[in-house]
Amino acid sequence: MILKLSQGGPLWKKSKPTDNLSMENSNFIRPKALVIGLFILSVTWGCTRDNGRNTKISLSHGRPLQPWPNSKGVGDKIVKVAINVHGGPKLITGGWESCHCLPDGQTEYPPAIFALPVDPGPSRLVQVLIVSEDLSGKTAFSYGDKGINIVNGDNAVEISVNSIFSSEESAEAGIRYLRADGTGPTGWLDLIYNPPLDRPPMVVDSSFVLGGWMKLHLFQTTPLSYKLRETGEVLFSGLNFNHPDFQASNRMIRARYPIFHGDKNHDGLPPYELFPAGTIFLGFAGPGATTQVVCYDPADSLNLEKAWLTAAGASPLLWSGTTTNSAHFSRVGGGVSKNLTPCTSGTDYVNKLSLLHYELSGDWTSALFGF
Repeated sequence: MILKLSQGGPLWKKSKPTDNLSMENSNFIRPKALVIGLFILSVTWGCTRDNGRNTKISLSHGRPLQPWPNSKGVGDKIVKVAINVHGGPKLITGGWESCHCLPDGQTEYPPAIFALPVDPGPSRLVQVLIVSEDLSGKTAFSYGDKGINIVNGDNAVEISVNSIFSSEESAEAGIRYLRADGTGPTGWLDLIYNPPLDRPPMVVDSSFVLGGWMKLHLFQTTPLSYKLRETGEVLFSGLNFNHPDFQASNRMIRARYPIFHGDKNHDGLPPYELFPAGTIFLGFAGPGATTQVVCYDPADSLNLEKAWLTAAGASPLLWSGTTTNSAHFSRVGGGVSKNLTPCTSGTDYVNKLSLLHYELSGDWTSALFGF
């Protein structure tokens, strides 16, 4: 894997079709000791501002990770690339993530170009984190970094990216975070990952939260932090599946679905696209979350209308709210039956949420959460 830095434009964009990724060798590999080469072109500010002064990162896959096959095979695909540059006037972030939004028949790859506004100066630390996922929903991280002095003109550095961990379950969470006084935070929320060997923390992703409503990503054991950018308020530290707020309770539900085919185009027409297995959390969190509830349908073996076991849509995926069944989209723990108090008397989005299991149709978890 080669990253080249030169002069360029905007950064951090969702995936789109790209023709200039090298595809010479189609053999599948898991990223272990990959070597990343960085070629940097930096220009100083003068009396006349150069609006094109950015640093580009050009990504080439000499031996690419293959896309998922249209069957229950094995294989990883890159779902996230995060780049941080430390040591300048401010932290520089960039990267890419899979959006699963390309037309049928096209495959997502990281773009050929990342543009980063890097200022010249000594002792810059460039960090690269690559996240991949397999069809079982298990995640792998590869990380590398290297120091560089960025001068005017061309710069070059090679970074060895090594596997940190693999086969770890991950999850998407939809929550409302409440402080002890009952208020919910508003502002930009940074996801922070701490690389090994006491390397500087990385800002891997950012999202805007409003009144405490947010969507999070978390892992089975790897700890993450979530911090409000403007105020520095830490909402979660050491967040993983073992975090107290994410244990099964009336106010936090956990569910999991197997590999399935989903109606990505929402037109009810096969063939349907293959989606990986996944875990979700839905509920209320934070010191002010105490009496709220999450409601679910307790019925077992209900047909889902937007998810199937085959591309042809012959067999629907089933929902099971009471019995945990690995072949179904099923509740693992937590929540309150929609037929019981307080679900029958609560107020939606005030003191209760409902898991909309019937909205499973792809990797867009917002529909399941209802926000």
